[in-house]
Amino acid sequence: VVKNAKTYLVVIRDHSGSMSSIAQPAMNDFNALRSATQNAAVANNIETVVSVYECDGSTQYSQRRVQHLVPIGQLPALTRYRANGGTPLFQTVLQAIDDLQLVPDFNDPEVTFLVMATTDGQDTDGGRFTSHLTDRIRQLQATDRWTFVFRVPRGYARDLVRLGIEPGNILEWDQTSRGVQVASKANDQAFADFYQARSTGTRST
Repeated sequence: VVKNAKTYLVVIRDHSGSMSSIAQPAMNDFNALRSATQNAAVANNIETVVSVYECDGSTQYSQRRVQHLVPIGQLPALTRYRANGGTPLFQTVLQAIDDLQLVPDFNDPEVTFLVMATTDGQDTDGGRFTSHLTDRIRQLQATDRWTFVFRVPRGYARDLVRLGIEPGNILEWDQTSRGVQVASKANDQAFADFYQARSTGTRST
């Protein structure tokens, strides 16, 4: 059992206009993720601190950090799901990485980082951030303390593999209420597995 293990979790939610048709299932999905993470963190005695970002296009490609470094037990449930504009996904991931690199225990070998993004479409920034994000992801994954997970529409996984994301960390999902439910169930199991592995000394998956 690892002592003093700690994980910083980032959750990136897609709030683009196309999410409006599945806003309620998406809200339920986030709340299920919140519960599953709380349960797994407690069961495996892993201190977990969460930041939540929304990416949308209500202004010219904006991202909002709506929760920052909140202990998992204090993370509030989501009660309303806005949806508007485009999906500045890669820009949001980069912002999350920048913010995590400022935490005081960033270099502690028992501190790990898990970044999970869910989207119903592709990045809409026209490829401006692709090269930079590819470099950052590969550098961070090489430390064996960073895990990047994406849930994306069918057919989009190959683009993320080019970024350096491990194929096993990409879930393709259907943009329907049923598709969200299936993705949520897979997510619950994935978090249980991650925290179980983390408790035995694994730092990334």
